[in-house]
Amino acid sequence: MIKPLSSTIVTTILLAALPPLIHSTPSAEVAGKYYLKSIHGTYLRSYENEGKWIVDLAPHSMQCEQWHIEESEGKVSLRSHCKQSFLLHEFLNENADGSVKMRHYRELWTPVKNNDGSWSFQV
Repeated sequence: MIKPLSSTIVTTILLAALPPLIHSTPSAEVAGKYYLKSIHGTYLRSYENEGKWIVDLAPHSMQCEQWHIEESEGKVSLRSHCKQSFLLHEFLNENADGSVKMRHYRELWTPVKNNDGSWSFQV
């Protein structure tokens, strides 16, 4: 579920396809490639439109709705799968007002496992 809170992005991650594994940290457990699905059944996506990156919710799960969750020192970064180049990637970053934007630098998020098995990410 995605709830715009001051410094929290809450997202449900579909992990059903993963085999059960033993992980030492929450960040290692959640690392991988996923679709991020909201409680409304829509998917978080990022895409480029006329030179500007857009972050919104889509009714389908295709290439631009895929995210690479990358572990780094017990936290994670959320990298867009859409329009990658060898030298340049776009990462999800939080704005001061709690909204999100794609940027070239990685912001680290803290993964928190919810009681229902879904995951939340906090800056």
